[in-house]
Formats: sequence, C-alpha cells, structure tokens
Amino acid sequence: MMSGWMLAAMVACFVASVALLVGDRVRRAHQELAMKRMRASALYAEIYELILYAQRYDLDEIRIERDRISFFSMIPPGCIGVFDLTLGGYRYLNPGKVYALMQVLAIDLPQLQSARQYRLRRYRVMRPNGQMDVAYAYTAKSAYKAKVLVKRRNLQYDPYVT
Repeated sequence: MMSGWMLAAMVACFVASVALLVGDRVRRAHQELAMKRMRASALYAEIYELILYAQRYDLDEIRIERDRISFFSMIPPGCIGVFDLTLGGYRYLNPGKVYALMQVLAIDLPQLQSARQYRLRRYRVMRPNGQMDVAYAYTAKSAYKAKVLVKRRNLQYDPYVT
C-alpha cells in the first residue's frame, strides 16, 4: 500500500515529465518555423550563392556571427568568402536568427552533419561597446583534415607519371 506522499510524488513526477515533453515539442516547432523563415528570406537567397560556391571546397571552418558569415577552405588554405550583412544592406541578426541560420547551413552543407568530420561549437564575441554576442563555428576535426590533406597530396604527386 502506498502512502499519500508517495502517490503525490509520483503524480508530480508524471506532471513534470509531461510538461517537459510539451515544452520540448513547442521549442522544436518554434525552431522549425524560424528555419523555414530563414530559408525563405532574401538574405538567405543571397547567402545561398556563397553556399553553392563553398560546396566545391574542402571546408576548414564556417563562422556564423550576427554581422557576417565566413567560409574558410583547407586547400588552398584561406578564406573562400565572407558575407557581411551590413554591406549587403541587412540588419544584424538576433540570437534566434543566428541559431536558425546555423541549423539551415548544416542542412544545405551535408558534410557538416557528420560528427566524425566537423565539430559545432558555440562561442561568444565581445563587441567594442562591451556587448557579448553568441556565434557558432563549424570546424573540421584534425583527423578529417589530415585525411583530406593526405588524399590531396597523393592526387597532386604521383612519381610514376611523367
């Protein structure tokens, strides 16, 4: 036989788990809506050209900040392209839009979805006025970089070809 406080504790646990489940579904629905809006925006249409261009390269890093999106390649090392929002006539992105853009980029650049190849990290950027912004970076893992560099080196150098 259960005492009254045990039954109350079980009911409270059940109610808390249902509330967490409902809250998670609502959060996911908001994220999906934000991603859909980002994909339909004029900003993303302009960035998409850079995404298609970046797909041709082995990407070393992608940085998504409130005021710019930067793509860096492994070979040749360096910057492929930067989309500066202020130069494009857009306003700074709020943290929700930065997060939505990060998620949409992961879908449109399938190599970013591999946990063996890329690592997603969140970092903070301190602005000159002291404001802290959240930014995201997809960075190639060392083992993946080494594999790509060896593959490229083997393609470039073949001692049996004259």
